[in-house]
Amino acid sequence: YFRQGQPYLDGFRAITMTPSAMVNALSGRQILAEFRGVSPVERDRIQRGLGEDALVRTDNWLALLLCTFNVERPPFNDVRVRRALNLAIDRWGGSQALSRISTMGPVGGAVRPGSDLSATREEMQRWPGYRPDMPANRAEARRLLQEAGVPNLRFTLTNRSIAPYVTTGVFLIDQWRQIGVQVEHAQVELAAWYQAQGSGSFEAMVDAEAPYNDDPSTIMAKYISADRSPISRSRIIDRDLDRLFDLQREAVDPARRRALIREFEERMFDLSFSFPILWWQRILVMNRRVRNYTMSPSHMVYQSLADIWLAPG
Repeated sequence: YFRQGQPYLDGFRAITMTPSAMVNALSGRQILAEFRGVSPVERDRIQRGLGEDALVRTDNWLALLLCTFNVERPPFNDVRVRRALNLAIDRWGGSQALSRISTMGPVGGAVRPGSDLSATREEMQRWPGYRPDMPANRAEARRLLQEAGVPNLRFTLTNRSIAPYVTTGVFLIDQWRQIGVQVEHAQVELAAWYQAQGSGSFEAMVDAEAPYNDDPSTIMAKYISADRSPISRSRIIDRDLDRLFDLQREAVDPARRRALIREFEERMFDLSFSFPILWWQRILVMNRRVRNYTMSPSHMVYQSLADIWLAPG
């Protein structure tokens, strides 16, 4: 097609393929671009194949994996148990390790790290599960489990059976093992994962969120009361969170809104019913022949090819 003032594009071919086939095709110059995102391992393979023709772009992805507990199921109706499991997670260490092998990476709260209203590192380190002293965190976690009467806690973690969900689930199970908690890893297909969310037939879950924009009202709807938000999967009802959500949504002054978001996050982490594990890192690799592509933080938007052109090759 032709549009005035834009490059001439006589057509393009979109191919649906598995991740491994895509990596082989891109590194072998059979395709020119992939517009969703790859892992660091896949990035390196493509770069080796393309050499100087590899063009790499990175950003903090508007996507995250969460841990969500079903608060209607004992012992997860006890806030001490949920706090203990949150405290046991070393996000800073996990970020360093998982970012080398998966799309998991940035540490953040309820708002995408690096965006205008996100928390600073210093602010995050006041939250349970984000404090840097892991021996102290885990000692407190064991104390809370003992106090709650479940020092030898066992439960099932429901998870999707694909990367990076499986990688993240293994990471969580290892973190909880260090406070004496034994977890069965139930890896299921997408339909069963959605069914468990909707029906509440889970104890704990590796949950996900991939909003289409950075507005906190879009993202934080994941954490308000379940009777107000269909994407709030923990079945929590908390009117204080609802009130803070409404106040920040209505706030005009950016400083006031930022302060309300921090209050919301503090309440969210205090209750520990659903909380971020890590956000994703968006890595795009394409052939350098692809020109004028602008990457957004979300793979859900800005996927028009109208402005793209190809250099001769």
